[in-house]
Amino acid sequence: MTAGRERIVVLLGYPLGHSLSPALHNASFSAQNLPFVYRPHPVRPEQLGSAIRTLQDAGFAGANVTVPHKQSVLRYLDATSDIVAAVGAANTLVWRQGPSGGELFGDNTDVGGFLATLQDSDCTDKACVILGSGGAARAVAFGMLTSTAAPVITVAARNPDRAETLIEGLSGFDTGRRLKSLPLAEAGRSIREAGLIVNTTPVGMAPRIDTSPWPNPGDFHPGQLVYDLIYNPSETRMMHDARMAGAMTMGGLEMLIQQAALSYRQWTDTPMDIEAARGALNP
Repeated sequence: MTAGRERIVVLLGYPLGHSLSPALHNASFSAQNLPFVYRPHPVRPEQLGSAIRTLQDAGFAGANVTVPHKQSVLRYLDATSDIVAAVGAANTLVWRQGPSGGELFGDNTDVGGFLATLQDSDCTDKACVILGSGGAARAVAFGMLTSTAAPVITVAARNPDRAETLIEGLSGFDTGRRLKSLPLAEAGRSIREAGLIVNTTPVGMAPRIDTSPWPNPGDFHPGQLVYDLIYNPSETRMMHDARMAGAMTMGGLEMLIQQAALSYRQWTDTPMDIEAARGALNP
């Protein structure tokens, strides 16, 4: 396999910092001897359109999309999956070449990746609190709403208007009126009553590891699962506080792998070598 024949997959975001995605994708490409290479591609918001056009001209295979582009990227897509249409955010782009030209297809593998990590858990039929109101929060809320029996799903955010907009966007799927929103400062009771708490915000991510999206550790207790989608550090301040209070905890590394595997298959038509990918993250 020569560099000239490699198909490029990129990670679009800004800033990117130290992402684990290149390591896990490239490990699987190498293990399967596939002619792909995955590269970080930091792009400022005002440069997103021109960056996508440049990549299309270069014949890229696709991309992952992270903050702050998951919603703004939609205007540059030719087609999307039903999940993207429902969630209003995309994290995966696939450049599809057909007889009449190419099209840029958008998907959201965050939903499937998130649900895959909870398939053996009994917490999904309990009340859920989602911290945050961005693209990841939309994916989690959609997954919980359409694939679990959670009796109530509360979106708690610093910006109540954004949380309400999220709920309104999913209202067509909320036949049981399970979704509600709260200002973050008023979410204490919901946190205490929840069986599942999911942080979708960047609060607590390296290098600001001493911060937590929920600064009241006394609200955590045994019987809860406190799930932080952050994977760097592997145990966030919120997870530490929850563990010390007797709650179960989960970090974002496994979701990163599961959503990556769903993207990988769309670019390559090949299942990801999960063990090679996981080994690259835990050498």
